[in-house]
Amino acid sequence: EVVMVSRLGEVPLILAATTKDFAPKNYGEFIALAKANPGKVRYASVGVGSNNHYDTEAFAQWAGLKLIHIPNKGGGAAITNDLVSGDAQVALVNAASSAGVIKGGLLKVLAVMADERLPEYPDAPTLKELGYANGKGLWSALYAPARTPPDVLETIHKATVAALKSAPVQEAFKKQMIKAVPNASIAEAKQWNATETAYWTKLTGEVKVERPE
Repeated sequence: EVVMVSRLGEVPLILAATTKDFAPKNYGEFIALAKANPGKVRYASVGVGSNNHYDTEAFAQWAGLKLIHIPNKGGGAAITNDLVSGDAQVALVNAASSAGVIKGGLLKVLAVMADERLPEYPDAPTLKELGYANGKGLWSALYAPARTPPDVLETIHKATVAALKSAPVQEAFKKQMIKAVPNASIAEAKQWNATETAYWTKLTGEVKVERPE
């Protein structure tokens, strides 16, 4: 068992589309095409039951879309390659790691999963703006063994917050488009973790995904 020390960072995701034989240039055009062609638009994920599998299925359910799932166990770089090649047509991808292929014109940005628009793509709306309340992106957090003494947890928490506010970490995070979001206290961290656990429990209960045979 573990106990949460602090949230660390929020990692934005991009709802990206391939430029290879895929006409939609923006979110509205993508939705229109997907609705007009149920069961034909292909999306990639890093595997069955992964976060972007659930996130994309939840989004599709909300938007009233029927998409085809193309799982890839090769990680984020592999699904970016799936998009570039046209094997998949859309996917939720890491904003920082996909920046090069987007800049190179191989992918299009339809929308972003983040609390606010990204400075790098100011014209791309957030999914929250578009009405999708679950468009939150990813996060990272620091945990410790549940039996860790409270005073030790406090020491680790204070050191973590200080590190996240330091110039080197801020600069490194900026390059990766990560937003530092430490919790103000251990108590707040535990409450946030409980809320996030409840969110994912509800999501995985409502959104059914196919299981490998």
